[in-house]
Order: sequence, then C-alpha cells, then structure tokens
Amino acid sequence: MFEKIRKLKRAVIDLVFWAEKNLDGKTGAKKKAAVVKKLDEMIELPAYLEWIDDIFIGKLVDMACEKLNEFTGHNFKEIKISEKQRKDLADEIEINLPEGKDHE
Repeated sequence: MFEKIRKLKRAVIDLVFWAEKNLDGKTGAKKKAAVVKKLDEMIELPAYLEWIDDIFIGKLVDMACEKLNEFTGHNFKEIKISEKQRKDLADEIEINLPEGKDHE
C-alpha cells in the first residue's frame, strides 16, 4: 500500500508541474481541474467510493501546488526540477491513513 501511495504522490507532483508548464493562460482552477481529471482516470476505486475521490485528489493537488510553489517561488517556467527533487517534494506530501490498518 505504501508503494502505491508513493507513486500517487509522485504522479500528483508530475501532473501539477505538467499543468503549470503546459496550460499557460489557464486559471489555477482550470489547471487543477485538468490535474484532478487525469489523476481520477488513473485511480480505480470501488463504485461506493467514487464520490469522495475528487475531494481526496483535490486535496493532494493543493498540497502538491503548495510544495511546488515553496520550491519554485511561483516561477515554474524558469525552474528545472530534477527527478530527485520531484521525489523529495512528493515525499513531503503527507497522507494520513487510518490507525490500526495494515497498509503494506
């Protein structure tokens, strides 16, 4: 489970960076919507959980934006981010899992 979460956080960072670089002229809300849509397509949940995935994904995107803005100073176009830096930024996103569950 932890490896899937790491991959998800990395995908969030990569897609937020993609949106900032490639959706020039779009509002922050439109960029976020595009990232949420792409992530929603990647994540398969049981039907009874589908109503919550956009909320969860939206929060992840917000956290990723915050981390990237801190790192880049809101200047995505001029900043180059290495693979290690992207991994490190993804690792900084905290997802709190319910206590007492086996997440491995």
